Amino acid sequence: MLEHTGRSIVHKVTNDFAQAVKDMAALSSGKDRSVKITCQDTHLRGNPAYMNFFDVALTSAFGHDLTHATIGPSDAAIDSRASPYCYSSTYLVCEAHEGFVLLKALNRFRHPHQAQSIDDLPPPAA
Repeated sequence: MLEHTGRSIVHKVTNDFAQAVKDMAALSSGKDRSVKITCQDTHLRGNPAYMNFFDVALTSAFGHDLTHATIGPSDAAIDSRASPYCYSSTYLVCEAHEGFVLLKALNRFRHPHQAQSIDDLPPPAA
């Protein structure tokens, strides 16, 4: 288990890949004084048009060697939740936890590049 004290960010805004990458990039600035980031819905997938790949966005921001603690259940059994939902095609990935807790001191931002400013990132879609 990861030990932690201090400020926490809970990311529960979007599961969209591009926006989640921007959210994580914003947290990479020195202005953010949080010590941990709690992320939910890392176990969701769906129609590629909706880009439900939040765990991949975390890998984009922090690299493949994330140091994290998992939160939520890890459902190994294939049941109705592992099948695309009829309205949004969202489904749960079997054997994947519901989320992660990342301690910023144990992880390094790899995106954006340190030579880039947060202002270099594209603005949110209107």
